[in-house]
Amino acid sequence: MHMTHVVIYVSDVKDSLAFYSMLLGLKVNFSRFENEDVASVQAGGIDIILHHDRDLPAEERAPRGRSIFIEFGVENVDEEFDRLRGKALIVREPVTMSFGLRQGYIADPDGFLICLSSAE
Repeated sequence: MHMTHVVIYVSDVKDSLAFYSMLLGLKVNFSRFENEDVASVQAGGIDIILHHDRDLPAEERAPRGRSIFIEFGVENVDEEFDRLRGKALIVREPVTMSFGLRQGYIADPDGFLICLSSAE
């Protein structure tokens, strides 16, 4: 078994696409905004599908972002946070974890947590 993709239901696909591609620098696979709002970015061989949540029942749309997070490994988490400061909502500044990684959290436009980490 292997993971092929992750789907994130978002309230605004264009905003989310800008966040993941322009701010985080992920490669855009595709975007379609005519008949459906959907886009795809790629991180480390895994596709992240950004799909509009308008077709979900209201009870499935909230709460957002606190039960799962996406983690991206970066060269230097402190430098990455310096770059993102003022551009992204910083949830938790980087700290060194007991298992040796330095991790910090930001939130995407819908409040989903994004963990950025690097080796100490």
